[in-house]
Amino acid sequence: MTVAANAIYYPTGDGQPVAETFAHLYTILMTIEVLRLYLRGQQVTVLGNQYLYYEQGIPSKRVAPPTTLMPIRTVIFSSR
Repeated sequence: MTVAANAIYYPTGDGQPVAETFAHLYTILMTIEVLRLYLRGQQVTVLGNQYLYYEQGIPSKRVAPPTTLMPIRTVIFSSR
């Protein structure tokens, strides 16, 4: 894979554990599962501990919340 010299690298991890303790990890996993079950059948994705970049082109502008709900948009293309 070739990467352009001016390409911006967005890290996918920081090398840190997901949680500080087992209790914290368990809480994150249970929250994700409860939300996933509660929102089953709806157009939403439940994520946990994923980087969200909030300013394009600046990889340091990011957060990694314990849980995230993201709506799924259906895009319909017209042949007109």
